[in-house]
Amino acid sequence: MEKHPRFLADLTGDGKADIVAFGDAGVYTARSNGDGSFAFTPTPALTDFGYAAGDWRVERHPRAVADVTTTGRADLVGFGEAGVLVAVNRGDGTFRPRPLFVIPGFGAGQSGPFTQQGPFLPDPNVGVVQASGGHRGTVFYVGGDSARRLWKWTEGMPGWQQLVPGGGAGQARRFFVDPYRPHLLYLLDSEHVLRSDDGGVTWRIDAALERMLTCDGRIEAGRDEDADGQGDHYGAILSDMQFHPTDPGRRFAVGLAGAFTTADGTVWTRLLDTGALRGRPANCYYDQVSDPADPALYVSFAGRGVVRITGFAATGAARATAVPARFEDPSPDPPRSLVRTSDGRIGAAQARPDGRASVTFDDGQAVVDADDLSPHDGG
Repeated sequence: MEKHPRFLADLTGDGKADIVAFGDAGVYTARSNGDGSFAFTPTPALTDFGYAAGDWRVERHPRAVADVTTTGRADLVGFGEAGVLVAVNRGDGTFRPRPLFVIPGFGAGQSGPFTQQGPFLPDPNVGVVQASGGHRGTVFYVGGDSARRLWKWTEGMPGWQQLVPGGGAGQARRFFVDPYRPHLLYLLDSEHVLRSDDGGVTWRIDAALERMLTCDGRIEAGRDEDADGQGDHYGAILSDMQFHPTDPGRRFAVGLAGAFTTADGTVWTRLLDTGALRGRPANCYYDQVSDPADPALYVSFAGRGVVRITGFAATGAARATAVPARFEDPSPDPPRSLVRTSDGRIGAAQARPDGRASVTFDDGQAVVDADDLSPHDGG
C-alpha cells in the first residue's frame, strides 16, 4: 500500500460496512448497497488526508476510521506531522471540512510550539474560545456548538464545567468574557441579555443594557442573527463587546441598534444610533492608548467601513504626543482662553462641541467639563 490506504467502516449507522479510500485529492467513499455491492461511483467526502491534499504519506502518517464521537458512525483519524487530527462524520458519508487538530504529539515529527491547555474540548462542535485573566490563572470559556452551550475550565479543574444551560441561562447564542476579569461575562440568551458577576455560576437579566440594545423593546430581544436574510450574521441585538483593562466599570456594546457604553457597569448610554447613521454594527475596538485623555471606540459596519467615536470618557490623563508639524496639514490655531479649574489649576482652554473643553496646562493636557471652568483674570 504505497499511497492510498483503504478501509471498510459503517459511515451512516445502518450496520453495513462502507468503503473509505484515501486518494490523491482526499477521501472518497462508496456506500454499501446491503447486498455485497457498493455505489458504482465513489463520492468525494473530504479534500484532506490525501497524498496531494495535505501531503499525507503512508510511511509517516497513519490514518484510521473509527467512531470517536459515539454517534454510531465512523469518523476519520489522522496522525499527522505535529499531532492528531479528526474529521467528524456528518452522517451522510461525508465529513466536516477542516479536520480538527485535537491533540499535539503522536505525530511523525515534533509537536512544534504546541502545549495542550486543559482537557479535551467538551464537544467536538465547539467553535468559539475566549480567555481571561492573563498568563497565570487563565480561565478559558468555550461555546458555539449547535446546542448553544457554554463551558469553562482553568488550572486545577478536573474537567470542563458546563455553565449554560444552568444558573438561570437557557442558551448562549453569543457570549462575551471580560479578558481582564474572568468573573464578568455577558451572553445573549433566547429572550434576554444576561450578565454574570461570578464566573457564569449564576445569571441575571441586565435590564439597562437590554433596553438600550432593543430600543426600549422596539427590537425583539430574541431576534435571530440572520432574521433579515442578509447572511452576514449581524442581525442580532448584540454582536460584540469591549472592556477597559484598568477601569472595571467602563464597558462597550454594539449591536443592531447602535453602540453603547457604561462608566459604572450599571447605567448604559448611547454613543451611536443606527437610526441616524444607517448600518449594521459588527465589531468594536476600544483604544485608550493612542490618546489617554480622550480614548476612542472604533465600530465596524458590515460591508461599509469603520467609524471612530470620541468624547465620551474624559480621563484627565495627558494628551498623547502631538504629530510632528511636518506631517500635519496646515491649519490656523484654534481660539483659546485662559481658565481656572475647580481645583485651582490654570490653563489654556479650547472649546469642544460636546460641552467640554480641552485644557492645556504646564504639565500636560486634559478634557474638562465646561461647568468646572471659570475665566482666569490673571490675579
